[in-house]
Amino acid sequence: MNKHLHPDDRYLVDASTQFRDYILMPYRPAASSIGKLHSQSLFFHVLRALDCSSLIQPICRRLQEVLGTDQTVWGLKYGPQGWSIEWYFYNFLENNAENLSQATRISDALRDIIQIPGDVPESIPYFMCSFEIVARQAQAGIAQPWRIYTRTGDKHRKESGFSYRVERDLIMENHYWFYTAKNREDLADVIYRLQNSFRAGDRRYHKILLPKQLRPCHTICYAVKPLSDGLYFSRIHTDQVIWFFKHHWKHELGKVFEHNREEFEHLRWDLGIDFCAPTPTTRARINKFGIYGVL
Repeated sequence: MNKHLHPDDRYLVDASTQFRDYILMPYRPAASSIGKLHSQSLFFHVLRALDCSSLIQPICRRLQEVLGTDQTVWGLKYGPQGWSIEWYFYNFLENNAENLSQATRISDALRDIIQIPGDVPESIPYFMCSFEIVARQAQAGIAQPWRIYTRTGDKHRKESGFSYRVERDLIMENHYWFYTAKNREDLADVIYRLQNSFRAGDRRYHKILLPKQLRPCHTICYAVKPLSDGLYFSRIHTDQVIWFFKHHWKHELGKVFEHNREEFEHLRWDLGIDFCAPTPTTRARINKFGIYGVL
């Protein structure tokens, strides 16, 4: 992956840019931003490196036409199957009739570009939906089934939710909780979650999963999935992303951040990892990472 961004991938921040995190909530830029790179610059740079821009770019442009700019969250994820691309659509009124981001409406808007499997029951009050494409399948125009995300109703303890894959039945995939990183009790709860998860493995290595360098963030999300647990760090700085790739996961994407550090320094990123230990007494392996921005 080339660390130099192609001129066509240099999307600049302007006065209309809305800075939003991976749950589409606004944040204040970490530095002066006008004339610097928009987060979608990274997204399209990776697509170019993966040679799948011909399918993905039209999807993105259509989404921007239908929903507007800075309204769609993108995720770039790398794991055992290689790269995948996921788009997330939020509706905090829980899918009322006026929701422009209903899965059915988005499927209809993209129908001439890509088919997204899954007959989403729009009567369910989901607050988010998403669909994913594995990069190596992109040229075939194959998307994975829709996912929908619902609340747990546990409003008195922690903000939390479930995600479901939409097939013939709704298949539960994920249960997750959000913790405020600067709250000591919340951070202690994240630590306790690790200590009580057999997937986190030997406690001597938990600092690898929850490093002190990533704890200064907005929220930490703990997720329980079918084959792994996950941790998501929201609104981290570019220097924290660089640290992650330099010390935590050696990947060429880190060089892109390093080379373009000054043009990315105003952005706050959302970073996730999946992990699982072979046994409860062994070291957990990080088997997947994801990084998120907006279109």
